[in-house]
Amino acid sequence: DTEGRSVRGFRLALRSGHSQVIDKTVALYTGHDRAISEPRDAAVEHARTAPAFDQLVAEQRAAWRDLWRRAE
Repeated sequence: DTEGRSVRGFRLALRSGHSQVIDKTVALYTGHDRAISEPRDAAVEHARTAPAFDQLVAEQRAAWRDLWRRAE
């Protein structure tokens, strides 16, 4: 049962002795934000167009660093 959950299945052709990396990007939106009429559609579009994982990490680190600087 997948109701209320975000589920995606996929298959990979893996070779013994080789590693594979899977990055999962998630975007969360809520119906409480009145500026977003369709939270699910907004989240899907945001995740679909998100930059590469390394860039997301760098952006998050910078955002948190800025937040902590302002809180000091």
